[in-house]
This record gives sequence, C-alpha cells and structure tokens, in this order.
Amino acid sequence: MQEVLEEIRDLLLPKENYSLVLSSTTTEWSTNISPPLYLNPKRNYELALANLETYYSIPNIDSTNNTLKYSPDGGTSWKTITLSIGSYEIDQINAEVKRQLKENGDWDSSTQEYYVNIAANTATLRATVEITSATYRVDMAASSIHTTLGFSPQTLGPGYHKGENPVNILSVNSILVHCDIIKGSFLNGGRQPVIYSFFPNVSPGEKIVESPNNLVYLPVATGGNIQRINVWLTDQASNLLNLRGENVSLRLHIRSA
Repeated sequence: MQEVLEEIRDLLLPKENYSLVLSSTTTEWSTNISPPLYLNPKRNYELALANLETYYSIPNIDSTNNTLKYSPDGGTSWKTITLSIGSYEIDQINAEVKRQLKENGDWDSSTQEYYVNIAANTATLRATVEITSATYRVDMAASSIHTTLGFSPQTLGPGYHKGENPVNILSVNSILVHCDIIKGSFLNGGRQPVIYSFFPNVSPGEKIVESPNNLVYLPVATGGNIQRINVWLTDQASNLLNLRGENVSLRLHIRSA
C-alpha cells in the first residue's frame, strides 16, 4: 500500500522543466553543471534540442583537395596553385585560380584574358574547364582538387572540358547533434546519442539559427544528479565538424515525462 501511495504522489508532482544553454568554440565539449541537476530517479525525463546558433564556416576546400597544377608552356614547366582552406562555390574557386594566375604572370595583361576558366553547369551538375591558349595544360592527375571538380586523373589541353562526375563541392550532407545523456537514438543501425540532425539553409559565411518548430524529445538515460553533459557535432559519417573556431551555442530542454 505504501508503494502505491508513493507512486500516486509521484504522479501528482508538478511537471519539471529545465533549460540548459551550452556554448563552445570547438565542436566537441563538456560542460560541468553546478550545482548538479537533480532528476528524481522515480520519474522519467526526456530531452530535446531547442535551439542552435553558429556560423556556416565548414570548409569544403582543405589540405586534401586544394591544389591545381598547370603548365603555361606545353608541359615544359609546371606551377601549382594552392587554395586557402575555406568554404568555396565553383565561381569562388575560379576567382582564386585567376587571381593566382595573374600573380604568376600567366595571363594576357593587354586584353585581361585568363587562359584557364573553371565554371559549373547547374543543369548537369558537372564542372567545366576551358583552356584558351595552345600552350596551356592542366594536370588533373597531380591536382588534388580534381575529385572535388569531378574530373578523372588526366592532363587537359586546349579546349572545353567537362567533368566525368558530378561536382563534389559539399562533403557535409547533414549536421548531427550528439548528447551523451540521452538514449533511444540510432545512426546507421547502431546506437548513437543523436538528439537532432539538420542541414543549414544559409550560404557559407552566414549565421545558422536552427530552431525546430516541433521539438523531438528522447529519453534521458540517467537518473539522480547530472554533473556533466558532453555534446559534439558531426557530419553524416560521424566525423567531427570543423567550424574553424566559430562559437557554437545551443539550448537543451529537459522535462519530466
């Protein structure tokens, strides 16, 4: 009888709600809760992501895909263009390539003509490379950017060239928010504490403000005191996001079920 009375009493307790704001300049961090958050072990609790804010600074060009090798003299000598790590569109890649061609003196200053032009065909999702000088070559086999542009390893001569494969300009298809105190979430068939996933609806360099219209709550895996919460952001392949030091702020909502 005593147990029944205690159970009824617990059911009559008012609902509990807690809001936790966490922030960091990294995409994997721990936050100590002081004083510890007490969750009644006789009650069930659930958690949802209420808000996330940061800037779209995820690089799609880094040290693995940032070089373009070309020759201005038919292959006698070769030069390498190196792009800085950043978030690029195809036209921005083209602009940086042209800037460095000009810096290297490999352009026609009288007509302001560039002999290598990179563009995108949005209908076919392929990149194009147009070489307008008889002596210019682009060595895609030695250019780490060739996979991003969708070209197979080959040497391109004068003329208009289309990539064999779609442009691979976006390596991140989804941003996953993980939190170590929840359960009931699976990723690719395995248990992973993912509380939310989304893709930014802004352009690189703009602010991401993600506020779900309908909060999705998942069970909290622990009862008693919560002294620390671990949070991390990954892509769809569980790789930690690189936000290049931008601040990430998120708000978690915990409630009694």
